Amino acid sequence: MKTFLNRLWSWTKNFLKLLINWKFLLSFGIAWMLFNGIWYAGLGLGIAYNITWLKTVCGTYVALLYMPWTAEKLITVPLGIVFAKWFFPKDLKLQDEIRKLLPKKKTKPPTSG
Repeated sequence: MKTFLNRLWSWTKNFLKLLINWKFLLSFGIAWMLFNGIWYAGLGLGIAYNITWLKTVCGTYVALLYMPWTAEKLITVPLGIVFAKWFFPKDLKLQDEIRKLLPKKKTKPPTSG
């Protein structure tokens, strides 16, 4: 039976393998653009065209992204994994890397009676 540290190390290696996969990076980039990039673009437009409310709203959100308690990556990374599963369903290597990261489903033993 593996110890906790061995399982953690194995999971970390699998996660790093996933991170260097270009298909996951593409999926993660799309997820990042949905959650963060649109606010940076809005901030740029607000500055370029001097739209005060757009600068205020987008600037506030971008400032919140840099706070230590912001859990933005806890949303972006899983969404990137979901996008990778949707966009590349036939890439068995990528699907296997994702499957290794997910927790194993525990099945109950059959009961008689």
